Amino acid sequence: MNVRIGIDIGGTFTDVSLLREDGSALVFKTPSTPAAPEKGVIRGIEIALERAEVTGADCVELIIGATVGLNAIIERKGAPVGFLVTAGFEDMLELGRVKMNNVFSLKEVRRPPLIRKNWVRGIEERLSAQGEIIKPLDPRQLIEATRELVEMGAQTIALLFLHSYRNPLHERIAKESLQNMFPGLDVAISSELWPQLREYERATVLAMNSYISPKTRSYITAIETEKRRLGIECPVYVSASNGGLVPASQALERPIATLLSGPSAGVVAAVELMRRSSVTSAITFDMGGTSADICVLEQDDIPYAWGQEIQGLPVIMPYVDVSAIGSGGGSIAFLDNAGLLRVGPQSAGSNPGPAAYGRGGSSPTVTDAYLVSGFIDAENFIGGEIDLSLDRAVTAIETVAGALGMTVAETAMGIIKITTSVQVAELTRLAAKRGIDLRDFTLVPFGGAGPTQACLLADELQIRKIVIPAAPGVFCAFGAAQADFRLDYVRTVYGLLSTLPEADVEAWYASQEEQARLALSDVADRIRTFEVIRTADVRYAGQGFEISIPFATMDDIDQNFRVEYAKRYGPQHGRAPVEVIAFRATVVGCRMRPPQAPRKSCVAAAAVARREILLGGRALDVPVYQRSTLNPGWRSTGPFLIDQSDTTCLVTSGWQAWTDEYGALHLTKETANA
Repeated sequence: MNVRIGIDIGGTFTDVSLLREDGSALVFKTPSTPAAPEKGVIRGIEIALERAEVTGADCVELIIGATVGLNAIIERKGAPVGFLVTAGFEDMLELGRVKMNNVFSLKEVRRPPLIRKNWVRGIEERLSAQGEIIKPLDPRQLIEATRELVEMGAQTIALLFLHSYRNPLHERIAKESLQNMFPGLDVAISSELWPQLREYERATVLAMNSYISPKTRSYITAIETEKRRLGIECPVYVSASNGGLVPASQALERPIATLLSGPSAGVVAAVELMRRSSVTSAITFDMGGTSADICVLEQDDIPYAWGQEIQGLPVIMPYVDVSAIGSGGGSIAFLDNAGLLRVGPQSAGSNPGPAAYGRGGSSPTVTDAYLVSGFIDAENFIGGEIDLSLDRAVTAIETVAGALGMTVAETAMGIIKITTSVQVAELTRLAAKRGIDLRDFTLVPFGGAGPTQACLLADELQIRKIVIPAAPGVFCAFGAAQADFRLDYVRTVYGLLSTLPEADVEAWYASQEEQARLALSDVADRIRTFEVIRTADVRYAGQGFEISIPFATMDDIDQNFRVEYAKRYGPQHGRAPVEVIAFRATVVGCRMRPPQAPRKSCVAAAAVARREILLGGRALDVPVYQRSTLNPGWRSTGPFLIDQSDTTCLVTSGWQAWTDEYGALHLTKETANA
């Protein structure tokens, strides 16, 4: 039997999804190994093959997440990079945009760039803003500067020349020269990676890509080696920030494209769930051990954005528009300087983890509060993978309860309430920014803690519909296994719309589709069709920033832009001329994949136990169901709990619950505050 394996790596757990040909799935969690993430991935594959009773030869697709690059940037543990830039611009990375995150702070300290000044060399050459050669490239200086950086220990060379997005000639000549002079040296140039306007942002993307390249290569190479040991001969695909997949070879060339792959995969899975459940607008809520990721989905379209900052570094490549909150199951509760109870954003992570894990952690966390409140089962947490200690959780919470003059139970409820308030505040801010009414949306919670927190969050936001997927704790891994191939390209044009030759634009889009087909040629047998999505970065002439507009033909751009501009900002600027800064192409290789199988009937659902929980300031004795026993059409009314191997669903009072044919749990509430 052919199987497909999708893996998502979290800070606490590695999630595994194995999909069979008949559409059925095997899903589970296994502890992550942050020091060597490839070990957690391989362990997950071994467990999946064993539990599914198949061999490595039966695996036809292996999809992995790649958080190693993101971790390297956050921890500042990337490779030493030599940076070559047009002479006179050596301080580009140090200066940035000279922006203060807090303009009222007199003590703000700006984090240094990934590549410090002593690793930067200026090269004599110069292009005009139109791409004309003003000063030829100095090849001797190029070689001498590179030799000096290599002798210092540079593992990669990142090369950016001013205005190379207009004319890549100097960068290409430099790359060829360096590869001939220094065989085996990894050389990256900005015009190949992401030829977009704005030098600092382009330089930062290039620096990040080179900084994480060696670690990403080691990670993927280790998995390639180990999978062959397991008898797996199929290619490896890597989840990307844009919600798609890329072959491992593409991930090695552009590791920066995988930085935000985990949250993106969950959104992809949520869109599929929405379509099956006839949900048109949803808020995804992915709460794991470290953070909660939120995405607004309207008309089941995945929203994309450009320009998110990671550790203060702008990423101008496309990614699924997900907002992160430092509020997860491992978020630490503490007393601030005023003696008030706070929760997060600091997290206990997977090592040492919450106090209840018994791995040396002593700080109280949200997970400890869940355990004390009875929301999760100490003996069956994550399918019994981890034995939780109620005594350790109580001891940890006592460290703040005593100072507050509260009982452990009261403090646990307080921790959960503050966690909910933090999440409500972020969602309210996001709704105001988007101009949406959250009450019109369905909440789609997933992640290990999402279903536990969902009703508490929905009650506060007056959301009346919740859809919880069948395997919410490993939903991102499921999304990765379902995703299509997706490659992004950009071309800076910077001109009035009326002056751009349509034939040139059409030729560029045709060339990008051809380039994508070539890049995906090794996986052509897994692709049923190709799609090309067109967008343009547009603004009124003279404005400083632009918005991205989808279009089918050049004739659509003007009208589409004016409508979107009016929607976002109010009145249009009459017939002011429209300026196009860049064209973007997203080439989607739609994969062949089996449909999800409906759930098979099993024994009639009955409460397998009862558990006392602390909810709404009082103790309640509620029934506990096993998710695996809930047949399609099963119904019940809250409050109750549903235990499963990857999470626990808490259903509070007033919620009506029923399951559909695919095992998704639908919750509805007639009134906002029943």
